[in-house]
Amino acid sequence: MEIQFISGRQLKEERQIIVSRLFVDGFYQWFQFFSKDNEKIAQAFQHSFVLDKFYFAVCDDKICGMAAYTDGKESPIHFQRSNLIKHLGIYKGLIGSIALKKEIENDEYPFEPDSRCGSTEFITVDKNFRGMGIAYKLMDYMIANTDFDSYVLEVADTNSSAVKLYEKVGFKEFLTIPCKYPKQTGFHNYVYMKYQK
Repeated sequence: MEIQFISGRQLKEERQIIVSRLFVDGFYQWFQFFSKDNEKIAQAFQHSFVLDKFYFAVCDDKICGMAAYTDGKESPIHFQRSNLIKHLGIYKGLIGSIALKKEIENDEYPFEPDSRCGSTEFITVDKNFRGMGIAYKLMDYMIANTDFDSYVLEVADTNSSAVKLYEKVGFKEFLTIPCKYPKQTGFHNYVYMKYQK
């Protein structure tokens, strides 16, 4: 199997729905309140991605992994209220536009990253391609092709497979913050990790 890595700038617009499906499948636990139908959520999110902030793994011409980077201040995702209402209904669409903006778009780190520090976000691999080292190779490629001197990320303490991956890439834990709603989220702490070139 041949794996290629591409910038979101190279992705054709009609493939945004594929990106959205991959995103929803990878992070469904965050979005299950809005619908039990993954496709409905994917349609609602389809035009939300700032593609030039993403890198993708492509396996035999199929998008099989994604990761985003930012300067730690601007989100690589901007949810569109009209799309959320159209696909999720007025009630859940309005709730989504408020909650997703607060929790994802406007989410800030509990520390001030310096100007040469990037943020890695939304790393996921298609379930049919997991266990092949794609996430590791994708993160390595993204770090090598972006201009920051260091990178930070946030991960739930219960996501031990992700923590192991990030440690393998070279990230080290430097801060832990308790989660305000552990019963609702299913985890106790936010773990912050840093990679230094």
